[in-house]
Amino acid sequence: MHINKIKHTYNKTENAEIKNSDSVTIVKKVVKELIRSMSLVSKNLDNKDHEIKSKHFRKSLMLIYTLQTSLDFEKAEKFCAQIFQVYEMCRKNLINGYTKRVKEVIDKAVYWLEELFFSVNNNVDQENG
Repeated sequence: MHINKIKHTYNKTENAEIKNSDSVTIVKKVVKELIRSMSLVSKNLDNKDHEIKSKHFRKSLMLIYTLQTSLDFEKAEKFCAQIFQVYEMCRKNLINGYTKRVKEVIDKAVYWLEELFFSVNNNVDQENG
């Protein structure tokens, strides 16, 4: 019972934080969660317990779809097309790695997602600092 109350409070805090965030911050949070979920799929690929990898496989696909559909092609068509391609590569690598049980394929997608995410972070930080 106590655990449920803690989870509920945590979820309320997370939701409040998201409501007060700008779109860049929200995308960063979704990308971080995608990296975490895809890494868990890769880590548990050989695990006989299918629950964890299946849960995070589905979650990763949902997060990729969310990121893809949140792109505003009208404001920045070329940039959005390039980001969409990265998300699509992650989706394909996730599916291929999961179905063929090849961790390296998923890890490659995670690597490129981290490179994109952190290089964007570094450029923004350098411009502002």
